[in-house]
Amino acid sequence: MLIKKYFRATCSIAIAFALTLQSSVTALAAPDSWKDPSTIGSVSATESYNLKDDFYTTVNRDWLAATSIPDGKDNYGEFNSLQDQNDANLIEIMKKSDSDDLDQQIFHTYYEFLSDWDTRNALGYAPIIPFIDSIRSISSLDDMNKFLVNPDVNVLENGIVSYYSTVSFDEPSKYVLNLSESDLLLPDANDYTTLSDLGSIYKDMYTDTASYMLKRMGYSSKEAKKTIKDCFAYEALLAKNMYTQDDLNSLDFFKNINNVLPLADVKALLGNYPIEGILNSVGFTDIDNVVAENPKYLASVGKLYNEKNLALMKNYFIVHTVIYFSDILDRETYETTEKIKNDAFGVSGMKSDDQYYLDTAKNNLMTVIDNVYINNFTSDKMKKDIDGVIKDSIAYYRKMLMNEAWLSQQTKDAATHKLDSMVIHAVKPDKLQDHSGLVLIPKSEGGNLVVASLIAMKYWAQDNYKKYKTTKDRDAWDYGSMYEVNSYYNFTDNSINIIPGICGGLFYNENMAKEEIYGGIGAVIGHEISHAFDSRGGQFDASGALADWWTPEDKAAFDDRVSKLTTYFDNLKVSDTMGNCNGVMLSGEAIADMAGIKCMLNLAAKEPDFDYNKFFTHYAVMWRRLLTSENELYRMSQDPHPLSYLRTNLVLAQYDEFLNTYGITATDGMYIAPADRIAVW
Repeated sequence: MLIKKYFRATCSIAIAFALTLQSSVTALAAPDSWKDPSTIGSVSATESYNLKDDFYTTVNRDWLAATSIPDGKDNYGEFNSLQDQNDANLIEIMKKSDSDDLDQQIFHTYYEFLSDWDTRNALGYAPIIPFIDSIRSISSLDDMNKFLVNPDVNVLENGIVSYYSTVSFDEPSKYVLNLSESDLLLPDANDYTTLSDLGSIYKDMYTDTASYMLKRMGYSSKEAKKTIKDCFAYEALLAKNMYTQDDLNSLDFFKNINNVLPLADVKALLGNYPIEGILNSVGFTDIDNVVAENPKYLASVGKLYNEKNLALMKNYFIVHTVIYFSDILDRETYETTEKIKNDAFGVSGMKSDDQYYLDTAKNNLMTVIDNVYINNFTSDKMKKDIDGVIKDSIAYYRKMLMNEAWLSQQTKDAATHKLDSMVIHAVKPDKLQDHSGLVLIPKSEGGNLVVASLIAMKYWAQDNYKKYKTTKDRDAWDYGSMYEVNSYYNFTDNSINIIPGICGGLFYNENMAKEEIYGGIGAVIGHEISHAFDSRGGQFDASGALADWWTPEDKAAFDDRVSKLTTYFDNLKVSDTMGNCNGVMLSGEAIADMAGIKCMLNLAAKEPDFDYNKFFTHYAVMWRRLLTSENELYRMSQDPHPLSYLRTNLVLAQYDEFLNTYGITATDGMYIAPADRIAVW
């Protein structure tokens, strides 16, 4: 919770390589036989399902009917199951105190602070009182200026305008200074004008959390209520000029945020807001140009930063600060605020203390834990196997691109150049990051959990800030969360990143059959490669620069194909409660899912006696997942990935290999006619 957005996550949204597709954008209704099986109780073990009508639910019926979401979670599936195993391995290491490895020593020291409830309970709120008092003592705009430029008291640092180093969209070998919007408590800027169901969940959750904490600190009910009301009121003023979720989903988003302005122009937009002093205080000096993600927002901050709004700003900082610390104070605060969050998202029970220790350490130790995981849970055999699948997959994509009839030779050449220039990061980096500069003050010298967390937060912030104006090594792996069950494509360096956390469970093991490898980690690899050519990743060239490398005619043909897919999703109703899908938001990941399967089917065709049933079934099992209704609501409005049953049924139904394996014909629910298929490539 303490690490903020020093590294803005850029959406790796995808492309699809699939069957021949007509350019029609006629709306296609969702198959009636596909019922949303995402929540507990939606599937019965006694109900009969037919794989020709609903493959996902038929394959996974018994698991969906019998499985419960574990305590402390709002969703559960094969990704979670593997994550649980990865976490169990890390928890075991976290508790070891006899290692000579620096990263493991830091990991264990932080664990000791986390698990020392006697000290945490004795300290209570004392560690954060000085930060709250420094905000409450502000009585003028000059005082606010002094607060903002003093990182020793302004623990949020970024305040109303966020700042960090990031690679340039125009010259991706260079790190530049980026200014962006602040964090809001509600999930969408639109929630401050019309509160959505999800927005209501977040508002109640943060209101209850802040109210509880403020009262623990001595605020009366009336004072706490006003403080929280002022915070939301100030956020509402900011939200008027912030990007909405629809803006974030827009295919033009990267072009819209790539606004390079001289510092003087940024200062003019921000008025009295002391941006230069803030930047100088954390080490940004000799500033020339700045990437202003949202100039309209910066101008609004300049207008809102005045004496009239001083009380609102103070209470905005107070609320954000107490929420910021809610999980690292005493036992009562942790358990109370965790229950508030769990209740908001339909979570039963509490996670174990060990899981809490690990989750909090992950938030604050970042690549320290990555190094620990890499050193203990990767192998040369794992890397060799994964590299082999990547090599075969890239060879398929090269052939596919060159054979695509609707592409001109000019675009084919540019696309294959991008493919050949792709940086491959698989399983583990050649060189681990050095954390010798991260020194946690021991308890004997006044250290405690809050102090350790702030040291870590500032260490990661400075690690990011010091990159400003340096040259990025394109081959270096900017890794993070190596223990997570995930992988990603980074379009700003044109790299695919298959991280070790996903190399287990149903995704990969050294003894897997080819069908299982292709249906697991293989589909993931094919998915990630495809992101280089999708409606967002395709806006970046071989070097990672935001540049148009398509001919106008080819780009128009591609957009027409994407439009057919987005129209399909827009007309796909999940349920009366959840409503319809958001086609633009889901398009990239949906296309990438199809691309991954199409890639693996092409590799499978070269394998003698390939068991297609085993392959398709393994893929369906890999995606099985149960959600609380609150989690599903979040995914429907915020998550660019389709729901699991769609990632299975809709993807597999695109391909004749699937239809032929099970004898699926036009009268079956899993049948989609060739003219109606939505795969883009």
